[in-house]
Amino acid sequence: MAGERPRPQPLATDIAPCLAHGADRRSGVLLSATGQNHLHPLAIHSNFSAAADEEDLRSAPQGQHVASSGGVGSATSPFAALHLLLQIIEDDHGSFIADAVSEYVGLADPSMNLKSKVALHLLQRAHGDRLISRILDLMLDNIEEPRLIRDLAQRTNVSTRKLERRFQEKARTTPLAVYRRLRIERAHQLIVHSSLPLSEIVVATGFTSLSNFSYWCKRELGSSPKVLRQRAFAS
Repeated sequence: MAGERPRPQPLATDIAPCLAHGADRRSGVLLSATGQNHLHPLAIHSNFSAAADEEDLRSAPQGQHVASSGGVGSATSPFAALHLLLQIIEDDHGSFIADAVSEYVGLADPSMNLKSKVALHLLQRAHGDRLISRILDLMLDNIEEPRLIRDLAQRTNVSTRKLERRFQEKARTTPLAVYRRLRIERAHQLIVHSSLPLSEIVVATGFTSLSNFSYWCKRELGSSPKVLRQRAFAS
């Protein structure tokens, strides 16, 4: 039919290279065993930085969740591996197929690309305070691996006490509470707009366990992650 969009081709040939190129935890060991550990920087989750040092692996810049170098790709988590997979698909088959896959798995939903409603509401309450705006950007850039509040303060050249006081004065809340709400907001988006397992959403939003994640979902959103997903899929 004229004008009909072509259907995406099967992805089995793309998934295998993704795994072979290092999108799982074994990639670092394989590189080390073949003497290539210094040739390719790897995206390494902060929880595994000590193990990476022991293997003498070359690490990508801190906070970088996906890395690709000379045919070797790596990702810090299953969620980040999806983005690595999309990069490989785009390189091999073009942006149309990559966009189709992205839409299918829920990463291309329009609401996922909008600026955080939590951040917008807070900025409105704080009358656009520049320090708070900068901190919010840093928080949103570090959802998967949350930074300590003192680290965020150092990045903006202020003391932790000054940062906490600014949030209290301008927004009547704390940086820690805001950070948690931003992560819950991202988790809610993934629950509703993707088919990622809840265990992977826990990792993608920086929570320590499924039970801890469920507790904060119930407290902030009024329902457990499982119930939220059931409602979304039912509608």
